[in-house]
Amino acid sequence: MKKLLALLLALAMLTCLAACGESEKPKDDATTTTTTTDTATTTTTKPQEDEFVFEEVTVLDDENCVIRITGIEEDKLWGYTLKGYFENKSDADYMISVDAATINGVAAEPLFAVDVAAGKKAKEDISFGDVFPEGVDIGEYTDIALTFSVSDAEDWEADAVAEETAHVYPLGKDKATVYTREAQETDQVLVDNDLFTMIAIGTGEDELWGYTTDVYFVNKSDKNLLLSVDEASVNDFMAEPFFATALPAESCAFGEIAWFGESLEDSGIDAVESIEFTLSAMDNDDWLGDPLAEEPVTFTP
Repeated sequence: MKKLLALLLALAMLTCLAACGESEKPKDDATTTTTTTDTATTTTTKPQEDEFVFEEVTVLDDENCVIRITGIEEDKLWGYTLKGYFENKSDADYMISVDAATINGVAAEPLFAVDVAAGKKAKEDISFGDVFPEGVDIGEYTDIALTFSVSDAEDWEADAVAEETAHVYPLGKDKATVYTREAQETDQVLVDNDLFTMIAIGTGEDELWGYTTDVYFVNKSDKNLLLSVDEASVNDFMAEPFFATALPAESCAFGEIAWFGESLEDSGIDAVESIEFTLSAMDNDDWLGDPLAEEPVTFTP
């Protein structure tokens, strides 16, 4: 099931990136810029290309398989790209995917999954595109954390053969930073418990969906969480949104809860005045377990 979710998220990201198109980035000269947005004020230093510091990372090397990160490059279309080497030493076909990833502590979804047949090898890129909302600048990528999962490609219900987390430090480990979002006057704290914090940071009409609520999460726990919305209503009319997000342990994440405009129109909703739902948090490593939290949420956009 987790592999299916990973593939669906990768497909959604690929569609989004294809629509965004290619943008040019200066690569030769070091520049310093200060960006002020409705979510944060960030000073970002753009390093020269020769400032990259990279040492090959061996993520896994056991009797079953080998996973290595062999290089890193900044691509004009896809953002940062990691070069991967994968070797299947077993007599079973494997699918290797990334189940969780963060950049400077912010959850991100890379474009990656690869099938490696028994006894074969593969070289594949792990790409990060424009993975954060417009107006959010987390600074230079200084700490990329990836959790790899190795599974039987023919049996999606089987337990993972291996799971391993590794860090890549593009500018060197000594320059690793953690993103911290500055609170804004317009923030609405919707949930704040021992596991996580959920903050509404913006709402409004959306050309693709119809109506969205932008949210920011902080996972305070050492568990990988899966957050979802149940029993949602808008202006007291039942209206299920499109939302589910994986939140790696001790990370933060940006997301949006989206309603299709047509579903709101069918209920005669011209203006959103109130939103209610139950936010459920599951252990993302134990989908059959009971919810870790179920929080009722009511707010006025």
